[in-house]
Order: sequence, then C-alpha cells, then structure tokens
Amino acid sequence: GDQFMILIGDANVIISDRWEIGADGGGPATVDMYGDAQVVTNGFRGFEGGTTTFNMSENASLFIDNDVEWGDEDFDLAIITLSDNASFELTDRFRVANHGTTELHVSGNASFFVDDDLRGGDNDDGLIVITMSGGSIEVADTLEIGDDGRCDIDLTGGTFTIGGEAKLTGRGGQHNTVDQRRRAHGRQR
Repeated sequence: GDQFMILIGDANVIISDRWEIGADGGGPATVDMYGDAQVVTNGFRGFEGGTTTFNMSENASLFIDNDVEWGDEDFDLAIITLSDNASFELTDRFRVANHGTTELHVSGNASFFVDDDLRGGDNDDGLIVITMSGGSIEVADTLEIGDDGRCDIDLTGGTFTIGGEAKLTGRGGQHNTVDQRRRAHGRQR
C-alpha cells in the first residue's frame, strides 16, 4: 500500500538499525522533510518494485551511517530532491539503479555527500539521472555509473566533486551523457 511520512520543524528521528521505506511493497512511498527536521539511521533500504520519493528542503538533514543499496528490481524508481540548505550524508558506499531508475536533483545550497563510492547501473536496465542547478555533490572516492546501464548528468550550477576516479562508461559501454552549462546574464553559453 501507499506510505507517506512528513517530518517538519524540529522533528528529530534516531533509528538504531535500518530504516525501511517502501521495502517489499509495490505501492508508492513518499517522505517529505523540511524545517530543521533530522533523521539519523544506521542503514537504509527502499523501494522494491515500487516508487520512493524523498523531498528534503529548508534545513532538513539525513545522515546514514552505513552503505545503501537502492533499486535492485526492474521497476524500482527513486526520486531524491534536495533544495534550500538540505543535506544528505552517507558514511559508506551508495549503490543505486542496478535495475531500476534513480533520480537525484540538487539545487539551492543543498549538499549530497557520499564518504565512499557512488556506483550504479550494473545491469542494462539501470538508469541514473543527476541534475544539479546549485549546491554540491561530493563523492569521496569513485564515481562509477553506467557499468552496463545508463547515466544522464545535467549540471547547470553548483559544485560536483569526485575524490577518486570518475568512470562514466563501464563494462557495457552504454550511452552516458554529461551536460554542463554555464548561465551568464540569463542565457546559456
């Protein structure tokens, strides 16, 4: 069935074990975090055969002290949207869209930080879409996307930092795109 969670204001949630959202279910799961809401968890599992939407804005923060694997089923869809001063921090590897689709949208002064590898697209039906118009994305080690799947990256602002290697075509040589545009006085160059 459908799952919906809203964390607002000064809401603080500490989860000693793994946080599961939409796991083992085909319905959509939506989490909205805004204000100064914080979640600290020791792991995360989301969406198997369904859609998980994660919206974080204002000063909301999510801290995951473990690795995360999202998108292991063919029809999985995860949409992560970070805006304003929201922050998403992961202390280990972030592996996404092995089969399904993962979208990451970063704007404003939001930050997305992975203190290890960001990997995805291990199978030819995996798709990763990254759009950034502001804020920061930082991968402390290797960015490896599109092993056999596909990746589309659209950067119109912000800072994307990769501490190790950047591998945008892996074993399968699928089509991957990186579109970096600069805006000057309202027009593209």
